[in-house]
Amino acid sequence: MEKKMNAKIFGLCVILVILFAGCTRMVTDIEVENLPTVTCTSETEHLTITETVPTPTKTQQATSTVTVTPTPTPTKNPVFVEERIKIRELMEKYNYIDSYQLSDEYWEKMGQRIDLYGVANKIVSLEFHGDVYDMYPNYAMTEESFIKQITYLMENDYHFVTIHEIQGFVYGWLNLPARSVILTTDPGRMVWESNERMVENFAELEKIYGYKPHMNTFIVTQGLSEEENYHCKDNRCWLSYTKGVENGYFSLGTHTHWHNRHNEVTEYSAMSDIKMSQEIIFENTGIQVYALSWPYEICSPYSKMLVEELDITIGFGGWSKTTDNYVYILDNQPLCLPRLFPENPNGLSGRPKGMSLAEMLDEAREK
Repeated sequence: MEKKMNAKIFGLCVILVILFAGCTRMVTDIEVENLPTVTCTSETEHLTITETVPTPTKTQQATSTVTVTPTPTPTKNPVFVEERIKIRELMEKYNYIDSYQLSDEYWEKMGQRIDLYGVANKIVSLEFHGDVYDMYPNYAMTEESFIKQITYLMENDYHFVTIHEIQGFVYGWLNLPARSVILTTDPGRMVWESNERMVENFAELEKIYGYKPHMNTFIVTQGLSEEENYHCKDNRCWLSYTKGVENGYFSLGTHTHWHNRHNEVTEYSAMSDIKMSQEIIFENTGIQVYALSWPYEICSPYSKMLVEELDITIGFGGWSKTTDNYVYILDNQPLCLPRLFPENPNGLSGRPKGMSLAEMLDEAREK
């Protein structure tokens, strides 16, 4: 009886195993590791069913994605917009565009100087004859004295006024910093040596102080060809001018061709003299000048001719005014602007006599 019972139990075990295997094949949505384990032991003829604890499946936790919205960089508003448009128009008329003098950096610095020092009412204009000369008592220059004076200006953050900015200032549409200075030169026959030195020294000073000094150069066109002047062989005199312009250190104007006293010639002769010099400068540099300095500092009586026939709008004389001799905003003598002398090597100017460069600059800043 007992043997029959054990046989039945064993048979039932076999049937359960077969059924369970079939069910396992049918259940496809249940993970195998989560099913119970059935153990059949023939030795003991006992059925043992062991429940396997399901192993939890690791699930990847969702991570939040942070979207960073970039902060827009503030756009600077351009400064001196209308003035820069007018400066560019003058450059186009002049036939040379200087990108540095139109740059945001250049005009932002101009605005910073105005904020620091105020707006100029009058400006010192200095008359050089190159960087080395000895012309007459109380009017001389050495290279050392020249560099010393330009260095002083740059150490004190002076703005060097270009020919286009002179036009804007004297006609009243451009404000300039109170610390501004106008440098002019009427070079002689050894121009290439002087120009080369000035360009070289200006470049060194630019490296030190981070901005460009500037010289307004008025050219006597007679004697600049190799046939007229041995020192100008290989076109080096004209090339010294264009090098200064291309490096941003020179603006060009005319000092006439024949260097005559224009108060002693006819209007026609005066016009022919200036027109010839304009044409020669254009032929050799590509620049159409609209400013001049008068020979012997004697301003022409033919101002109407200058503007209408020759398109000359800026002129420099010397001791041109009966009061003080500074260049004013909205100046009433745009074709006969005054010029003072820089310091002699002894540290004092011959015009006004006995004043230092610092004293002249300080006086110009007085209201």
